[in-house]
Amino acid sequence: MNIFEELGKIYSEIDNSYAKIELHSRSKGYNKKEQQYQRKRKLNDQAYFLFMFSHLEDMIKELSNRLIDDKHKNLTSWSLKRTWEILYNRKTQNPGSINFMDRVALLTEMGKPD
Repeated sequence: MNIFEELGKIYSEIDNSYAKIELHSRSKGYNKKEQQYQRKRKLNDQAYFLFMFSHLEDMIKELSNRLIDDKHKNLTSWSLKRTWEILYNRKTQNPGSINFMDRVALLTEMGKPD
């Protein structure tokens, strides 16, 4: 089981546990407790999303860096290499200068959904 599957399972366990308490509180008319567990579920959603997105972002950065390095190192024709040379220099001199969606564009087919 990879980290994403494991975290998905843990997320579901927590969400289901909170949902049961929330539903029980609603059925008993415990509005304050119900609202507390609604908030806990919302925060759990946000924490899970943030964690998953940060891992996706890291993976995209790693894959795009590998692609840039590979193209910079292996292309010999200047007409093909010049773009990769620019990206390589930006990556090495100012790592944050290549924005996320540009990195995604390097890894996806042009004109297709990201």
